Amino acid sequence: MKLFYIMSIFLLAVSLILTGCSSKDDNNDNITDTDIIIGPHGGYFWVDTVLIFYIPRGALSENVEFTLAWTTSPAPIGGNAVFVSAPITIGPAGTNFALPATIRLNYNEDYLRGGNEADIKVYTDLGAGWIPLTTTVDIDSNIASAMVNHLSDFVTAVDTPTTTEVSYITAYSMHSTKFYLR
Repeated sequence: MKLFYIMSIFLLAVSLILTGCSSKDDNNDNITDTDIIIGPHGGYFWVDTVLIFYIPRGALSENVEFTLAWTTSPAPIGGNAVFVSAPITIGPAGTNFALPATIRLNYNEDYLRGGNEADIKVYTDLGAGWIPLTTTVDIDSNIASAMVNHLSDFVTAVDTPTTTEVSYITAYSMHSTKFYLR
């Protein structure tokens, strides 16, 4: 049994190394310097416990090199909404999908500030302000999911009963970051 456990850990470590594991560079806001290239056959990538992004087969007509960066100075959503995840920029800007991709963002329920967890939304910002997307919330796993047809800035947020001082969470206060690609 002990040998099985040790072999499982070893195989997991090897698979993570082979799939392109990289750590965040603290000198900039890029999450990874590793190439994230996905093409017509589809694929997915994830960042630690922060994000999973699925691109279905046929969504892209050619290979695309994705970029990931923390959104360091996001505009507030407005009203009484507060961010419950760190805002993230997924690029390249202007990339659209022929079929919807799925974004899954982990949120932190400690930042709800009286908001209803079931009402969390994934928001996107193409430069003209945050727009809520149709969102499915898994409150057991603290994951909000939405279908997207483009790349841009993304975040999860919820309306609160009153206006609060804190309008966003910094990536550095929530997560250590590691990147994985499949």
